[in-house]
Amino acid sequence: MNVRPTKRDSVNLSLSGIKWNDHPENHVFYGTWTHTGNLSTLSVRQQYSRESGSLSTRANLTTSLAFADGMFGIARSIGDVYMMVRPVGQLKKSSVSIARNMDSSPTEVPKHFGNALYSGLSPYVQNSVVAYVGGGADDYGSGTTGIYQFTPRVRQAYVTKIDMPDVFTVSGMLYHADGSCYEQYSSPVYQVGSDENGNMTLEQDPDLYLFTDQVGRYILSSVKPGSYAFDLQVGENTWYLVKFDVPQMEDKKLRVLELTDLYDDGPFDEERADDYDETITLQTQTMESDETFWQMIFPSEQEVPAEETAASVAP
Repeated sequence: MNVRPTKRDSVNLSLSGIKWNDHPENHVFYGTWTHTGNLSTLSVRQQYSRESGSLSTRANLTTSLAFADGMFGIARSIGDVYMMVRPVGQLKKSSVSIARNMDSSPTEVPKHFGNALYSGLSPYVQNSVVAYVGGGADDYGSGTTGIYQFTPRVRQAYVTKIDMPDVFTVSGMLYHADGSCYEQYSSPVYQVGSDENGNMTLEQDPDLYLFTDQVGRYILSSVKPGSYAFDLQVGENTWYLVKFDVPQMEDKKLRVLELTDLYDDGPFDEERADDYDETITLQTQTMESDETFWQMIFPSEQEVPAEETAASVAP
């Protein structure tokens, strides 16, 4: 008889050695309890023989350990091919989720010894795997994604360490000269360079595009160090070039650049870019953490003044 009291537990009871001409007391009774955990399987078996009057108990605990490139992993069972993901740096405390191609959603893989062990790989065929690392110690923790393709052999392991790339979030405000905002304005973003003659060149960045919200704020994500620019249409045929620089990252906790507010009446640069009516260069006003920035953008209820809260619910 087999009973499953929970999804992780099973109980098996059996009676052996039955002979109809024997006395029932000569039979042997077996009882087995098995618990399946996240990292191991525990099995306890008891055997009782009435004829010999003996009672024996046997316990069995099984788990699997992996070691590759100085990293340890542990799981209930490990296949012939596995992958270990280790978040490091700012992502050290982040969670890890892994998905293969054609998966409907990623699966969160628990971390042990700082590593997430994933053994859902197939040997001798190409595996496409996406590792999502994010959700740090705070609600505004940053994250990143790693994409991998490999064709493993049997008993082959893959190890990767994932850290946040040195990229910034860049934000600022756009205003007209009268103080009204550039609401829902958009522009391509250019990488600023120079040709062999030292003349400025503009090359559109395929990964960046500027949009403003209802209050004129723009937020650019995953901006690498370098020089950038975007267009500002002031009138029907009046265009300004707005430039800003993103420095090399020195403190990985300060990943947000807040640029100075832009007003379309200046101040303007002395040198004007070709094909533009004016050029404006924005400076970095502050550098702050993701948590500080996003709490400023989306303040919690505790930060809303009591007067404002009372007014919002007044009839």
